[in-house]
Amino acid sequence: MRKRLVLALMVILVSLSACVNKNAGSTQSSDVYKGTEGIVMNFMPSMPPSQIYSSDTLNFNLEIRNKGTYDAGTVPNNENGPYEKFLKFYVSGYDKSILTGKKEGGSIDPIFDKWLFWEAELEGKSEFNPQGGIVYKDFSTKIGTLPEGMDSFRTNFLLTACYTYETLAVSSVCIDPVPYSTVTREKACTVSDVSLSGGQGAPVAVTKIEEEASKGKARFKIYFENKGNGKIFDMTHNRDDIAKSGRSALDSDGVIRLKCNPYSEKGLGYGDIDKIKLNKILIGGDVASNDITDSCKPVIVNEKGHKIVRLIDGRGFIICEKDGLTGTSAYNTPIEINVTYGYTTSIQKEIEILKIPE
Repeated sequence: MRKRLVLALMVILVSLSACVNKNAGSTQSSDVYKGTEGIVMNFMPSMPPSQIYSSDTLNFNLEIRNKGTYDAGTVPNNENGPYEKFLKFYVSGYDKSILTGKKEGGSIDPIFDKWLFWEAELEGKSEFNPQGGIVYKDFSTKIGTLPEGMDSFRTNFLLTACYTYETLAVSSVCIDPVPYSTVTREKACTVSDVSLSGGQGAPVAVTKIEEEASKGKARFKIYFENKGNGKIFDMTHNRDDIAKSGRSALDSDGVIRLKCNPYSEKGLGYGDIDKIKLNKILIGGDVASNDITDSCKPVIVNEKGHKIVRLIDGRGFIICEKDGLTGTSAYNTPIEINVTYGYTTSIQKEIEILKIPE
């Protein structure tokens, strides 16, 4: 809520400036609301090492940052079991017969045991915390012996992040109820396209708003693009339900498995990827008459009533209209665009396990 108020104040200030300068432009100038990253993972140097001997302990140290503007986390949905908001991480790509998950003393590392972990909350960057939230995870496993005759063995550890995220783009646009009037009059602004470069502090960005004005009506063509290095997926249709067999696949934490999970039986298919949920398109103040979300096309309304925007290769657009405009004076006003989505990225580290010399 604090971030939305800050954005609104920024829009008002820039809109006032635009009236003086007679032009509209981008409003999210603060670095807090810039960028195209969300959750970013990194293995710490030599944790794990590139080479290690069999029968040693392999230690991992992972840094996880929220470099975006919006908070991420895991919120259980108590009504039907699965998460309505999630921030989960999966470890895969290893052979459990060699990398057993056992620690010194014989206990099993909980991350290797469940092959996943999750975070309840990881805050986004803000004026008070411009670096965003950060958390470190440590896990380890004893390495088993290599088969007879094998001197070395290479394996890739894959770490996958699977989370819900949000994009909020706010800019100033010019509304002209009578753009082609034959009466000569001074106008406070001129209808023009708005370019939004640098992102909005999220992997999915609003890149451009094209405006077309006619008498009593304004039409906006809004462009979206995946600027991150991961995949977008439909957060409203993320469960790995195995309907034909009459059961649902569960993660090891007892919650219905997400399709972005590398262990998922279904995985992310064409019908799941490149879909974002359209929450709101607002022109002017936050009142019902200024909400033009229902006018936006093309959208898919799913069985839950959510409006879904389909992207192609990470890019897409919608066209929304504001009609019923009255008066004769042109003016600047804010436009607010809000979408949510699922997002997944992966990193990997190759490790060579060497047989202990005899």
